[in-house]
Amino acid sequence: MWSEGFRCVLRLAWVAWVLLFAGGVGVAGAQEDQGTQARTQAAPPAAFTVSVASLQVSPKARQHYERALAAHKSHADQECERELAKALEISPNYAEAYMLRASRAIDAHNYEPALQDALRVQQLNPGLPWLNILFAEYYNGVHRYKDALLILENIHGSEADTWQCRYEWAFAEVGLGNGEAALHWSELVLAAAPANFRQGHLVRAYALELAQRWSEAAVELESYLAAPGSQASRAEVLAALAYSKRMELDQNEPTMASR
Repeated sequence: MWSEGFRCVLRLAWVAWVLLFAGGVGVAGAQEDQGTQARTQAAPPAAFTVSVASLQVSPKARQHYERALAAHKSHADQECERELAKALEISPNYAEAYMLRASRAIDAHNYEPALQDALRVQQLNPGLPWLNILFAEYYNGVHRYKDALLILENIHGSEADTWQCRYEWAFAEVGLGNGEAALHWSELVLAAAPANFRQGHLVRAYALELAQRWSEAAVELESYLAAPGSQASRAEVLAALAYSKRMELDQNEPTMASR
């Protein structure tokens, strides 16, 4: 029912939440036959641990990382890349710097370089918080929704209750066409996510479309379009809105038997 653009727009302009929590990304292989081993190795730790590599990061490298993070948040892409490069040149084992670079690559749909940086993060500090949520994000990004769900099922504790985790659940269920589950998780996203997280309206709309609740889907799509911020796939969302409205009309049109 949806084009590639509809799926891609769910990934846009939201990865910055990860950086607010200094999370990490753990991805253990791009090939299908590596999936089971990857999920076992990426099980979330019982408690956060600081790696030896993290302790070896120099204050100067941390300065450059903080500048890169600030530049990322203000969309100063070239400055962010320069500062990240400087941080990694000084401290080549800086897990958080690789995490930021991987997150930016996922945000730009550059999944192969994201994978390489993610593997480096996992090697340096497998106990970094938010590891598995970013792992699920990677799998959702490359349309391996079943793998994303298997990762999400292994997330426990407070991390499992975050709206970020719920969003990845909703994203995967929409991708698989699981209407009932998509409705459940997308409702939880809207209930818990910040009001300015417009992607929540989008994933909810697609879940409602799966359930053929066209008028409700149209309302969520309109909420997304009315939200502030750049919308690179606005044309795709407008097409989805037109489709929902057309289906609503068809649904409400009386049949010959009812006349």
